[in-house]
Amino acid sequence: MKRLHIIKLDGLAGTEKMLIQFVNSNMPDGDEDKILNINNELSHHLSGHLPENKIIFPYRIFKNHMLKYPAFMRKYILRRAIEKENPDLIIVWDLIPNWDTRPSCGKIVYYDHGNSWFFTKNTKTLNFFSIVDGCISASFASQRILQLKFNLKCPILTVSNNIPHPYRIKTLRNISEKQIILGTASRLEPIKAVGVSVLTTMELNRRGIDTKLYIAGHGSQEAGLKKLVKKLGLADKVIFLGFQKDMSDFYQLIDFYISSPITEAFGLSCMEALYNGIPVIFPMIDGQPEVIKHKYSGLGYIPTMSLDRYFKLTGLEVNYSHQGYSPAEDKMVDLKVPSYIDYANGIENIIKENSYLQYSNNAKKYTREQCDYKQFNYLLKEKFSSFL
Repeated sequence: MKRLHIIKLDGLAGTEKMLIQFVNSNMPDGDEDKILNINNELSHHLSGHLPENKIIFPYRIFKNHMLKYPAFMRKYILRRAIEKENPDLIIVWDLIPNWDTRPSCGKIVYYDHGNSWFFTKNTKTLNFFSIVDGCISASFASQRILQLKFNLKCPILTVSNNIPHPYRIKTLRNISEKQIILGTASRLEPIKAVGVSVLTTMELNRRGIDTKLYIAGHGSQEAGLKKLVKKLGLADKVIFLGFQKDMSDFYQLIDFYISSPITEAFGLSCMEALYNGIPVIFPMIDGQPEVIKHKYSGLGYIPTMSLDRYFKLTGLEVNYSHQGYSPAEDKMVDLKVPSYIDYANGIENIIKENSYLQYSNNAKKYTREQCDYKQFNYLLKEKFSSFL
């Protein structure tokens, strides 16, 4: 079988990591995977992760040059590039393709990793979904967004995300009475609301709990976050690590993982934290509760802070107009930011109850029992093939 993956390779976030793992894991199996990168270049963060002979740049006029076809031609060019490869299966990763008409070959499967939250319900989006043969969602929340927001009638199969076992795992240890260390790893973009981690660090120190925060990642709000840290007098408490190619060192450093996005389809970094026995503090929205079990491997809180309040406290805008999914109510809801007071209360309670090691052991137990990447990869291939 020949699979053609359509994706925008412009960074190394969760979706790109999933593609890399899938393609590299299945190379020995005899099936052929090709990647049609609608970004005209390959992010330097992705260099060396994928075989170059598997990547196609459809919008380049010449294979090894950056010169692109004019915009008005790209719909036709994209479709022709797909038909030239003649795949059995066209897998569209987290985007709406801009083609002139349905390609004449292959079954089309849309694979959602969270961008369905951002898609506008317009003619282009609905036309695309009307021609797909089915969808695969990375979480139950993702499936419900597709159903509730776009009223899809095609088959939607849920294959919960998974990651390969990290090669190096943190040794369990109780938290120090002298200092605790928080960590967050994500793109430093508005939707991630990383300012909540900074405010939580401020609040815990205000309560007399010596707390440091490590932030891994880059993004458009990095300067704003550094400005906030300086304003709050936390320059010696908050350390910006930048992009981390190897995350194992990051997880060795931290005691709690802080997840604070206003919307999150699944949460791969949270799963990495659980592998390392690190309790996760998280918002009870979208797919987050599917990864972390409340009061078992972490603590979840329904977000209560308005976007305006978050801006007043941090100077960081979110600018997000779409709705999210409430697992508790099984409906679309307006989104808010998790409360740093809730987060600080939860961490303080774990310290006072001396229950940190129990949370850590539970986190590792969860990954031993629930996280099997080989089984996930087998199931995903099986679901893909079911559309043929």
